[in-house]
Amino acid sequence: MYIARSQSAVSSTTRYTNPSILGDQALRLIKAIVLKKGAFSHENIAHIFIKQTENQTLEEFKINLEKYLFFSVENQEEIEDWRQKFKDSLSLWKKDYNQEIITKELFLRTCNRVIDCLTTENAKEPSSLFILLLNQGHALTLVIILLKIILICRNSRKHLETRIAHLIRLYDKYPEDECKGVINFMEIFNITFAIYAENVEYNLIKMEEEQNSNPQLNLDD
Repeated sequence: MYIARSQSAVSSTTRYTNPSILGDQALRLIKAIVLKKGAFSHENIAHIFIKQTENQTLEEFKINLEKYLFFSVENQEEIEDWRQKFKDSLSLWKKDYNQEIITKELFLRTCNRVIDCLTTENAKEPSSLFILLLNQGHALTLVIILLKIILICRNSRKHLETRIAHLIRLYDKYPEDECKGVINFMEIFNITFAIYAENVEYNLIKMEEEQNSNPQLNLDD
């Protein structure tokens, strides 16, 4: 609610306070990046990807999935190392099934595998890819990639939430000063998924605040 109303004519702070540790400028930036419009919206690209990968082999699907996840990522040269490690990890997974045609089950398992690679693979320690990306200061990039996974495979949402819960448990025993990067990631994750993955069309919300106590319902609003 705070994000939805934060750019209205009357400040949202009159009714809601910022629930995150991030400032308003950061919230506006995340909102702008997450809510890309038109042909290049995350949702539109996800629909195109799903259609284009029908009847592909697992090997072809893995190649195209990696391209889809990194399409439009800013400053790609900064994460080139990380991207290559991710690519290598995904290509080695289920190699024996590479020539199988992708099924709904295999689609789901692959998306869940990607989530494991990007968060934690065993619930006992963060994945090397998770640590590497956070150490490089790319928490938002990681969150957007996780969002793109959920947009092509809604059934992976529960698996993602489980892995996020595992990460919280893993870092819970450390002092706050030692896991600022993880806290920042969690904040961005919560904000991004509140905006995009809860089926709320924020771009349709355009409210004119009532500045008086007129009890009559304004149906247009």
